[in-house]
Amino acid sequence: ESRERKKQAEHEREKEREKKKKDESQAEAHSLLEFFEVYDDEVEDLKFYKGSTLQRRLADREVEETADERDRQKEIEQLEVARRKLIEEGDANAESVILQMERKMQEHRVKRLNLNAQSP
Repeated sequence: ESRERKKQAEHEREKEREKKKKDESQAEAHSLLEFFEVYDDEVEDLKFYKGSTLQRRLADREVEETADERDRQKEIEQLEVARRKLIEEGDANAESVILQMERKMQEHRVKRLNLNAQSP
């Protein structure tokens, strides 16, 4: 019985350590989420990056913004092509199909940006 009590106490301590580790991990994740929610590249990068690293980061962001804008334009063009095709075909449900396509595009965009993980 003594041995069983020791094993049980050891097991309880291990569970407590795991719980504490999980709580610390969740707290760290929450603090990082808060940090990134208020992080403003224009202001904060100047604090965290210097010299060539800052310039490289700014150049990378500019390239990324250009690619994002190009992707948005492509999505808009695809939606317009689909809209015209539906209207030309005289589809009675054209507007509902178009709205559904827009909603799916928005859901995809949110999923890609992982905005659904950020809750206020």
